[in-house]
Amino acid sequence: MNSTDRGAFSVHNQQELADQFTSQSTFSIQSLTWYGSFWQTDLAPGVTQYPFVISIFDSTSASQYGAVQYYSLADPTTAAPSPIFQTSVLADVQPSGVPFTGTDGGLDAASRVTYAFTTDIGGPTLNASTEYWISITADGTTLWRWANSTVTASDYSVDRNPPETTWDGFSNAPYNLQTRGNLAFTLEGSEVPEPSTSLSVGAALSLILLLRLSNEIHRCRQSGARWQPANIVARRFCQGNGPLEIPPDAACPGAENPGWR
Repeated sequence: MNSTDRGAFSVHNQQELADQFTSQSTFSIQSLTWYGSFWQTDLAPGVTQYPFVISIFDSTSASQYGAVQYYSLADPTTAAPSPIFQTSVLADVQPSGVPFTGTDGGLDAASRVTYAFTTDIGGPTLNASTEYWISITADGTTLWRWANSTVTASDYSVDRNPPETTWDGFSNAPYNLQTRGNLAFTLEGSEVPEPSTSLSVGAALSLILLLRLSNEIHRCRQSGARWQPANIVARRFCQGNGPLEIPPDAACPGAENPGWR
């Protein structure tokens, strides 16, 4: 986490921040951790939870906003206007233990506490190798600042001010290029098997069963044996003098039907 700049405000339905991420596999989000501090105040002693809104967005091109000159990327992206997932949470909160070493331009006390926030969110499932954006906004009465993580020339986050829906603000362009970039958060969850793998296994098993059944029927026909109802547990489909004869206690009672072959 970057300890030289406390980060920008991210407050629900006021200034909202978002940052991008990509999973290397199909991934189901289960929990989330992020970091930040409050404007000119700390939480009262004994406060262990704070309300936030978590939103996930698809990605879209940022070229339409005319800010590409500030980045080393050929075509930077931004969050889509509407979330694909959104939930309100009461996040667990505790001091992170990370000291603040910057001056913050004299806007806030150097001793202000930086907190770690955690919550379970139970979804959503995201596609592999696909860029998404996450927005974390405080939903309480105190202004909250989302801490930065890495800061390089190509790192950036985006912002918007509702009721506008487009994310056309770029956090490190151009005035704070050296102090703001990626936002501090960690996603945890579980990998989801690709559907094609499950389908392939199921198709292979079905093919094996069909081949075994076809082979049994073919061998019955070759032996000239007549069919008789039998207990399926016997795992045989014909009765006769050949190697596939069904044990007497496996056959169902009743006369042989000469029409079954």
